[in-house]
Amino acid sequence: SGEMLSEDEICGMLLATLFAGQHTSSITSTWTLACIASSKRVMTEVMKEQEETTDGYKEQLSYDVVTNMQFLENCMKEALRMYPPPIMLMRQTKVPMTIEGYEIPVGTTLVVSPAASMRCEDVFEKPDVFNPWRYDNWTEPYQNSYIAFGGGLHRCLGERFAFLQVRSILSVLLRDYDIELVSSFPTINYDSMVAGPRPPVTFRVTRKPE
Repeated sequence: SGEMLSEDEICGMLLATLFAGQHTSSITSTWTLACIASSKRVMTEVMKEQEETTDGYKEQLSYDVVTNMQFLENCMKEALRMYPPPIMLMRQTKVPMTIEGYEIPVGTTLVVSPAASMRCEDVFEKPDVFNPWRYDNWTEPYQNSYIAFGGGLHRCLGERFAFLQVRSILSVLLRDYDIELVSSFPTINYDSMVAGPRPPVTFRVTRKPE
């Protein structure tokens, strides 16, 4: 509309950027690394892909190289399915709706839990098992079945950047260090604004020989 933003609006946008662009990415990195380190089979496949995709790019990653790390993306995607940072997604109805026989009038706030929705057995086979291979030939049985980044017109605009950012970080860590999860696998902490792993989450990190 051309109107100036108020101080509250500016502060709100800055806070949203801070939490959406930093806090959730660090949480996702931790969950993904914990999941990878907990499975020898997954770690072996990740390192095989790293060797294949980074050959000739040992010192510097490029956009093309990172985007070719499909299995690492699948690991991140699966970690987000099982441990999504957003506790809830909210939408307000603009038109009257009928869902499963329930009449929902205009102006109703609908709340969806990504953590519960993405563990439905009719959508994800063995939903409590970390299986990054499930995305090799997977298609959504229902629209917006995968909602780690929300869905519809208000789907997170930073989704692709998040995949690029976290894959870049994990690629460097996994190629330069041997990483072992020495604490027990973390439980989910629902006490904060976003659902991260409950401390302590302890890794043994050993630099690989040159």
